[in-house]
Amino acid sequence: MSTDQVAIVTGAGSGIGRQTALLLAEAGWRVALVGRTQSKLEDTDRKIKAMDRSAIISADIAEARGCERVVAQTVRVLGRIDAIAHVAGYAPMLPLPKLNEQIVR
Repeated sequence: MSTDQVAIVTGAGSGIGRQTALLLAEAGWRVALVGRTQSKLEDTDRKIKAMDRSAIISADIAEARGCERVVAQTVRVLGRIDAIAHVAGYAPMLPLPKLNEQIVR
């Protein structure tokens, strides 16, 4: 099944993020593979390359500029964003209103 839907998947280089990217690609989604380690992203990309459903975006999403770059590059390369699977990252256990960029670093 082919679709025009596009998902950003963070942590796509390994573990749950990789599996999420692979499952979305198998379901026909185009996937922006996001992570900090280029070689791991390339490995995930090779697994779904035959489907021509992915784009690699190497970024540190712990920084606002990294997030902005992921969004801009996804739209530029894949044309749109329909979903985000945020599988990577770290955040302390706090109520959301108390979180800010400085706390999660």
